[in-house]
Amino acid sequence: MKITKILFFSSIILLSGCKIGLESISYLGEELPDQSGEVLTFYDENEIKKPYRILGSMVNELYANQSADDIKANMINKARLVGADALIFVDMSTVKDEDGFDCLAIKSKAIKFK
Repeated sequence: MKITKILFFSSIILLSGCKIGLESISYLGEELPDQSGEVLTFYDENEIKKPYRILGSMVNELYANQSADDIKANMINKARLVGADALIFVDMSTVKDEDGFDCLAIKSKAIKFK
């Protein structure tokens, strides 16, 4: 019984700081029918050779222990759900959450090719 309680409380502590998934991405913008194709990624708007329009902006929620790769994958999945053809990653910084833990803050723009 004691081991069960220890495992239970340990899992709560581990999970309390880590929220990973689509619910950890905030999106503000236009939503089109979702698409099942590849979502391209860019890190500089000058790399994009086709005309496009910006659908909206995304930012991840601040949770400790999220890697940049996890956040990027979640943003790509969110972009697919809002009908974007590509994402432009525009900013990445480290900020403190409300509990004082260092967290990655990543911002991106969802775009649709014309």
